[in-house]
Amino acid sequence: MHPDGRRVDIRPNGEIISTLKEWLPDHSRKITNRYFYDGKPVPNGGHNTGEFVEPIGEGTFLPPKPEK
Repeated sequence: MHPDGRRVDIRPNGEIISTLKEWLPDHSRKITNRYFYDGKPVPNGGHNTGEFVEPIGEGTFLPPKPEK
């Protein structure tokens, strides 16, 4: 979690996904908006920010695959 309330996730391929749940202008419900890593909103409700970090190797975050 980012100090400003955004949730920052990193996919296994290294893609950075930064989201924040915000109220609609009429306060009827919350929606999830995506943001660039620096906090600027992704224009037009886009999904891919194009921001990546170096991918983490499978062996460093997944349990080992069972041997057959």
